[in-house]
Amino acid sequence: MSAHDIAGDGPPCVAIIKRCSQTDSNDAATFPSFGLFLEKLSTAQPLIVFGFIEKLDERLAGFLGVMLSGLAQSDRSAEVNQKISQWMAEDKYLIQIAHYFRFAAQLDSAVLTKVLEAGIRLKNDDTVVQVLSTVFYRYKDGTSDLIEAIILPGIAYFTEKRDARWVNLAWFLPKDRSPFAALTAAQVDAVLKNLIYLRRIETHAEMVLAILADAHAVRVFDFFGDGLAYSTARDDEESYEPIPHHFYTLQKSFSSIADHAVDTVRKWFVSSDSLFQFTGGRMLSSSFPDFSAAFERKLLSYVNRNVREEIEFVVRVLSSYRGQPFLYETCKEIVRALSPEDTLLSNVQIILQSTGVVSGEFGLVEAYKQKREELLPWLSDADPKVRVFAEQYIASLDRQIAAEQRRSEEDLEMRKRMYDNPQGDVDKS
Repeated sequence: MSAHDIAGDGPPCVAIIKRCSQTDSNDAATFPSFGLFLEKLSTAQPLIVFGFIEKLDERLAGFLGVMLSGLAQSDRSAEVNQKISQWMAEDKYLIQIAHYFRFAAQLDSAVLTKVLEAGIRLKNDDTVVQVLSTVFYRYKDGTSDLIEAIILPGIAYFTEKRDARWVNLAWFLPKDRSPFAALTAAQVDAVLKNLIYLRRIETHAEMVLAILADAHAVRVFDFFGDGLAYSTARDDEESYEPIPHHFYTLQKSFSSIADHAVDTVRKWFVSSDSLFQFTGGRMLSSSFPDFSAAFERKLLSYVNRNVREEIEFVVRVLSSYRGQPFLYETCKEIVRALSPEDTLLSNVQIILQSTGVVSGEFGLVEAYKQKREELLPWLSDADPKVRVFAEQYIASLDRQIAAEQRRSEEDLEMRKRMYDNPQGDVDKS
């Protein structure tokens, strides 16, 4: 190859490479083989690649990371670091440099720190994202100073922008490879300060929170209270959901802090708050979906105070469940504690009557019958208030069963007439 080739546009293959890089693709299958080719070309023919690497167009610059990976494996690998230093001094190819270290043999935290600092200085979100992506992926290949030098400054940068989408770069990391398993309490607070800007806690964010909660369950639980406070202080009209409908993994971490959880949510409660079951109530029902013994004991401690507002708090919490049998004993204690005229007893009936999802034409009828059977022992309870409540509740259930039976039979007959004989023809046989 001549000096003219290097100084000019290069050999014919360079034109082909540039043309290939212009391909438009909307899937992930087009460029892996092209990237592999560029990496192997850079390893086998570094002189060719160094000849055109300074004159990359925007499309081909996207493949600079894989070219650097190939050059680092060539007989001219020493020149790679020189090029990187040159480009960093010019604030050039910062994203590609960060991407290169995702696959480089050695993770250079000093270089990545400088790239991050440049990205923050230039207010270039894409550069900061690429540095974080690389460090999350290669965390175990680096040193513990990556947390303070890169991860927390990168997250702080997005905190100022009220942007927490970086969780999509780290959610898939298992605990043994995640930097979030090694955070101190102060570092956890810095991460949670950012995550409050998520408009809803979905699976990706929960998986990061679950790793944090392994060692900091109390702080992560309180984070949802911070989100609730933030939701009332926001001045924009976009949707914000501080409490998820249910957890996938966090409930395991919260199972050991039942006392703290109930005491904390009690502070959120205001009497007559009709929405509490969708905030604090939902938080507790999501955190303790199986109604553990420790959780039940804590709720009963509020009932046993014989203070109506404390009992109302427990009633609102139970309203977030679906009438499961594990609620019955707590409901019975509430009935014992209230006067027979208290309006909260109607809420207890609603709690006991709740069914969740049923199926089949007579699904609700069967569900009500099952609940009736489960409450029959209350009729022989030693406390007259419990017996009176059970009599009224069972009588109400009997009426509901009869009404639902009629409605289901009518619906079934109507469907038969509509679909089995839609024309209403009379059988003349």
